Amino acid sequence: MKTPDPNLDEPRLKTLLRDAHPAPPLPPRFQEGVWKRLERAERPMPAAAPARWLEQWVRGLLRPRYATAGLALAMFAGAWLGVRNGAGIVHRADRDRYIAAVSPLHRALP
Repeated sequence: MKTPDPNLDEPRLKTLLRDAHPAPPLPPRFQEGVWKRLERAERPMPAAAPARWLEQWVRGLLRPRYATAGLALAMFAGAWLGVRNGAGIVHRADRDRYIAAVSPLHRALP
């Protein structure tokens, strides 16, 4: 049994496919808009104003990877400061208890 040659119907097939999925019309003045955007992209960027550097820096920090790293750093710093402060409080409380035990005339300061 012979299989039909697909090249015989190729022009008809292309026409049929093209008619089945028509291309939507482009918006008015589409090419003009594309050229304007290309020209804007090729222009050199003006020097950043002194107030804009902070905005650009913050925008960079708000990117997900930097924001995640900043959050992790803030949590680590907070935990470290909490442990350090807690250790100082415990140390002062131990010191006051020791002094009160050794010197009955000593009163704990508020």
